[in-house]
Amino acid sequence: MTALEKYREEIDHIDSQLAKLFEARMDVVLKVAAYKKKQQGAVLHPNREEEVIKKATAALKNKFYSDELAHFFQDLMAISKNLQHQWILNEKQVGFAGIEGSYSEEACINYFGESIERVSCPAFEDVFIALKNKDIRYGIIPLENSTTGKVKETLNLLDKYDVQIVDETVLDIKHRLIGLPGASLEGVEEIHSHSQGMEQSSRFLDGHKQWKLVAQPSTSISAKYIKDMGDPKKAAIASDRAAAIYGLAILNGDINNIQKNDTKFIVIEDK
Repeated sequence: MTALEKYREEIDHIDSQLAKLFEARMDVVLKVAAYKKKQQGAVLHPNREEEVIKKATAALKNKFYSDELAHFFQDLMAISKNLQHQWILNEKQVGFAGIEGSYSEEACINYFGESIERVSCPAFEDVFIALKNKDIRYGIIPLENSTTGKVKETLNLLDKYDVQIVDETVLDIKHRLIGLPGASLEGVEEIHSHSQGMEQSSRFLDGHKQWKLVAQPSTSISAKYIKDMGDPKKAAIASDRAAAIYGLAILNGDINNIQKNDTKFIVIEDK
């Protein structure tokens, strides 16, 4: 046996022990999730990660590995946190702003998975109200966009309602101008969208000063409105997903002010 083969054999043995320890840890993580579900406690505790990493690195004999061990435990706790979320949310609902096809719903699916039960809330504040009324377990709401900055409405609602931020997720936002099948860009007279959608596409809109801009509670509501009205002169700024859901056509793609247009969403729960 070569030295390399021996080292690999040692690693395989250590990995088998790690697998057993990982399974044991996840078993305890689910016990913690069960307790939190019963007590209606938060999954995320901001200081917990720092405490765990501090204890782990203190136990190292060779401090040379401190940074690597910190990264290892950050990943391990992220896995544990997601497992708790999935277990707790097995019988819980998540509220999002808008209707089917909204960016908030897309962020919800990306974070929690397609199978999570989702509750449509007409406007941002309705997510907070649903939390206070215990109609949902979590809400997901946009906090900040890389183009337009902080979402003022969300900041105001965070001040108004006694909720806590559980986690965050980032979604790549790609705005499209969508309309009825057969409609043309030249025939458009009126644009519907959420104010954020318009702000993030302002350069494109500035090239069409003749258009009337109409604010809606969400981009998905705008898309549904275009479908329901059946007027080829009306169009919406929304996502590819919204266009597909409501049977609309892409009249103009990539209308973002900047190519990299990210929105940070926060997951919130009632205190």
